[in-house]
Amino acid sequence: MKNCLLFMILFLNACQYNSSELSDLIVVNLRDGYVDSEINISKEISKIEYVPLELTDDNESMIASILDCCVTNEYVFIVSSKQGGVFQFNRQGRFVRKFAKTGNGPGETQQILSVSADENKSLLYVSELFSTSIYRFDGSFVKKVVSSRGFSCQYLIKDDLMAEIGAEYVPINVPGMFGMGVFSLNGDTIEIKNDFIDSTLTPVEETGLKSVYGIYSKDGLLCSVESNDTIFFLSSSGIKPMYFLKMDNSKESKSNSLSINNQELLPNSFSIFDYFETHQSFYVRAIFNNKMYLFQYDKSTKKTSREISETDPNELVTYNRTMAGIGLRNVIDNGLPIWARKSYPDQNIIVQYYTAPEILYLKDNKTVVKELPSVCKDMNENSNPLVVIYHLK
Repeated sequence: MKNCLLFMILFLNACQYNSSELSDLIVVNLRDGYVDSEINISKEISKIEYVPLELTDDNESMIASILDCCVTNEYVFIVSSKQGGVFQFNRQGRFVRKFAKTGNGPGETQQILSVSADENKSLLYVSELFSTSIYRFDGSFVKKVVSSRGFSCQYLIKDDLMAEIGAEYVPINVPGMFGMGVFSLNGDTIEIKNDFIDSTLTPVEETGLKSVYGIYSKDGLLCSVESNDTIFFLSSSGIKPMYFLKMDNSKESKSNSLSINNQELLPNSFSIFDYFETHQSFYVRAIFNNKMYLFQYDKSTKKTSREISETDPNELVTYNRTMAGIGLRNVIDNGLPIWARKSYPDQNIIVQYYTAPEILYLKDNKTVVKELPSVCKDMNENSNPLVVIYHLK
């Protein structure tokens, strides 16, 4: 059961490129193009900001787990996977309000998938399957924009320009389905990419998107889907391939990654979990034979380093689906492992979030966490999550 749960949140594998196309990509060889060595991300970080999210006496701010979050200069906006709505905290973790609550009325939502912000206009974009609701930072509702496209995630690039990835587990040949694209909020298409199909491996009617992922990079969004081994950069200029992750998975594994009916992760196959980049490096977490591998591609030396996590991902995923506890060695305060689930280049920060049960699990693992941050010492299993903000140099 744990292995099945773990696989359901994994991703990435297949597409082929010719040599000229590959020459324009940054190639990160996960199979055999690395050196096993300790990866030191701490040298890229100037300070760590811990934000324990307040749990109010009336439990109005109670959060079981975090589905998505958005960090601005003044606020932390949280979407919970169970409670619905948007929870707003200040940067110290004090609860401010809850809005975009579940319902059918004006300003209410059904199933929030992602959130992003326009800091200059103090607007929050709350994305659902076929719509985007816009709110001011004071929680007041502005408007809802309905889309003809179903997406699994949507993030603001700039000026009502959105980066989107199509809906998961829907056959790619269903009318209106798409892979990924850049669109204006009023429906204009800047660029769309739909070629996530290989009918020689998987029938088109069984092919669809799975385990999609997107994270901000400078002036745009890095995006990927499970059925492709390329990470694309979506910006106001359109879509371009950015990183080619050389995994050399088998044809059967690639077929599985294309199929919306097959959840099996085969032995000796890589599945990319997530990634982020800094000024100096590109970082990847990948599952291989039930272990989590961490890779660093150094942009200046063009060399790749690899570490194997000592933490069992099949155990950790039961405490937090994002597995924040598997990260890089923290030699700044010897505390929680360092990894990023969110990136905000304009603020020069990367962000991670931990659930309370996950922190309690890590508390007993002295090889991973030598000393818990002081804000964690009074945590119990009912405490709200902890948001960690890493300030980059």
